[in-house]
Amino acid sequence: MVRLRLMVAVLVVAGLLLGACRPIVAEPVPAQANEAAMGVIEDFLGAYEAYDVDRMLALHTDDATWTWIDPGKNFPDFGPEGKLVGSGKEAIQAMFDTDRGELGMVGYILFADVQGDTVNATELWENDYTRAIDTPLITQSTYKVRDGRVAEWVWTVSPESSRRMMTTVDPLEANRQLMTTINEEIWNQANLDLIDERYASDYVRHEAGYPAELAGAAGLKVFIQNLQAGFPDWNCTVEDTLAAGDKVMIRYLCSGTHTGEWNGLPPTGKSIQFQSIIVHRVADGKVVEDWSEYDSLGWMQQLGFELMPPK
Repeated sequence: MVRLRLMVAVLVVAGLLLGACRPIVAEPVPAQANEAAMGVIEDFLGAYEAYDVDRMLALHTDDATWTWIDPGKNFPDFGPEGKLVGSGKEAIQAMFDTDRGELGMVGYILFADVQGDTVNATELWENDYTRAIDTPLITQSTYKVRDGRVAEWVWTVSPESSRRMMTTVDPLEANRQLMTTINEEIWNQANLDLIDERYASDYVRHEAGYPAELAGAAGLKVFIQNLQAGFPDWNCTVEDTLAAGDKVMIRYLCSGTHTGEWNGLPPTGKSIQFQSIIVHRVADGKVVEDWSEYDSLGWMQQLGFELMPPK
């Protein structure tokens, strides 16, 4: 009987010990808290996209901090540690004015996990440049919300996306640079040996005032030779550029003095100046097609020719 009572006592004590040692299960976070925190971050991204400075600042606590981390250390502005840090609303606005105002960055949540006042998200950030090079910036972002406002956020950049951003050539800028180089080296300096390098063999030029299209790199050489013979001091400056897709539109200001024969016209010694707008189409690093518009009548009138009515 004594032995039975002892066994019962041991079992009771063991049960109490096991109960005391069972794993502690965290209380689930109320759904309302998750929704509230997520709502704050959605407002944050909405203010970011709208470039609403007042709204953005109102969404942050006075002591809010932000951190950009580039583990791959591909961004030189991030310093040797690959990190940028700011604290306070003044720093928040400075970052906002740079990233959104100057760079035009906007972000979208791809996936989010919310635990109370902490939002962990995978985000895609982009601007005109990242779209042009087809390289969005992917970040792993952590936001901490306090009393309905953002108290801290950390953006950690994917090393691969930061590497691609720093090593991929912007095709729009490359096309602009190509046309600027062509204007100076070929049209202004008459370096015709570069035509085959810069223009496609099946190049076509649609020229205002010329009934037939100018075809081929060889035809372009003859065209420029004729122009340079008539206007040895020919010069065009690039006034404005606009690039989109495979095209670059440029507004040129051109001038020259008619001191040689040009298109069968004897030299007049007169100077001309006019504006021209040309749409250049580029493929594989070469110009394949041009559409040129300019005031050909004004050009001829500056040379002293008059428009005569038919008899």
